[in-house]
Amino acid sequence: FRGLTFGLSRRNGIRIRGGQGNVFAGCTFKNMGGMAATIDANQKNTNAGNGLLSCDIYGMGTTGIRLGGGNRKTIEPGENFAINNHIYRCGRRIQTYTPAIKLSGVGNRVSNNLIHHMPHFAVMFSGNEHIIELNEIHRVALKFSDAGAIYTAANPFNRGTIIRHNFIHHMGLEREK
Repeated sequence: FRGLTFGLSRRNGIRIRGGQGNVFAGCTFKNMGGMAATIDANQKNTNAGNGLLSCDIYGMGTTGIRLGGGNRKTIEPGENFAINNHIYRCGRRIQTYTPAIKLSGVGNRVSNNLIHHMPHFAVMFSGNEHIIELNEIHRVALKFSDAGAIYTAANPFNRGTIIRHNFIHHMGLEREK
């Protein structure tokens, strides 16, 4: 799907569940009450290759992209992705634990994204064997001090994720003027 605009809804934009090779490229997701996209292929659907590529995502009420897939029992990758997206000003309605990208499952990729102006986290992940790389993250954790650019819970089963070559700058609370 190329060049579509999704906007002004009370809920979410798109949901991919169980498909393979579905790509939204150059699309715009704006001003929704929920999230822009959910990719949550079930555990049987590994190597799915679904994703968002070069999309603009802004003004979401909650999370920008919820990206899952893969099989945690067998550690087979989902191979779903969020690449080269511009994501900002999400979490308007629910401001905590609603990052630009919420990553779960096994073997999914978040790379080359520009993420900024978020009240809490930029990327939140759980699961195994993900790659989070080459993202530029700035002006996040603007409303809450117990937050960071990239976050995971203290779960000993969240292993093998590679976080590399991200450019993180200008972090912290907004000052009221």
